[in-house]
Amino acid sequence: LPAGMHRVLQFLLDDFSEIGIECYTIDQAFVLQDSEITQMHIKMLHETPQYVSVKDIPETGILKMFVTGSHQETRAVQHSLLETFPNMFQAVPSGDVFLEIFSLQSDKGAAVRFLKQYYPQKKRFYAVGDNYNDFSMFREVEQAFVPENGVPKAKEIGRVVSSCDTGALFDVIQYLDALY
Repeated sequence: LPAGMHRVLQFLLDDFSEIGIECYTIDQAFVLQDSEITQMHIKMLHETPQYVSVKDIPETGILKMFVTGSHQETRAVQHSLLETFPNMFQAVPSGDVFLEIFSLQSDKGAAVRFLKQYYPQKKRFYAVGDNYNDFSMFREVEQAFVPENGVPKAKEIGRVVSSCDTGALFDVIQYLDALY
């Protein structure tokens, strides 16, 4: 994320007292403001975060932030961040309770573009995703697959397969195996 994120973090703390705020470097997790959803997320990731204040967050090296809260809270944060700090970073919903904040140059579509350059002999690329943060990736591949429990907008873009819990990846493998 760009320099100046301390200002963004302080803005979030001042204006949104009910949300959780997580920051990640390549090897460390930080919790700036705790919430029940943040605790669940940290546990799911098997992280051992440092609970810190803004001044303890590194000025550089933050790769991604998560804001956690209700659907209404995360959308309000998204709107407020993009209005207050335009063209500084991306703020993309991920599910109903997460808002991912990351560099303008860093998204799943950029990862697919990198892979296409790294493997120029490969002619087709496929992706599986279920949420708004997957849309940039979907634009870069020949076929997108979306689990049936994905957000409705994603299901309009990709081929719908079983839910994440009941074999989505197996369905994708079967489909691709039948093609080739």
